[in-house]
Amino acid sequence: MILEILLNISQWESSMITEFYSIPYSNVGRGLQCLLKTELALNNINTNKDKIILIEEPENHLSYSNMNNLIDILQENSNEESSQIIISTHSSFVLNKLGLENLILLSNKKSSKITNLSSDTEKYFKAISE
Repeated sequence: MILEILLNISQWESSMITEFYSIPYSNVGRGLQCLLKTELALNNINTNKDKIILIEEPENHLSYSNMNNLIDILQENSNEESSQIIISTHSSFVLNKLGLENLILLSNKKSSKITNLSSDTEKYFKAISE
């Protein structure tokens, strides 16, 4: 099933003749392709239903400016009352831009919010973005 989905995505990408500012999609960088796919997916979700969106390491392949664009898009979508966005990341930049107050640390089947951490740990997370 997973292989079938991957093949369908690959076929979809190779059959696209879409252009982005007169540049064929296949010639656009991987980062911009990821940004476009994410934005298309978010914009094509039925907004009348509750939704949970899972995004793994959105910072991969993105330049600084495109990462900022993606964060803006994610923040716009997270403001919808019926949506929840769950992001896994290793990027302190992403964490801080999306708001440390929204951070939930998962480790060894335990979860913790930043407000539950020691003040030194909280200061550490806030300092790594500066």
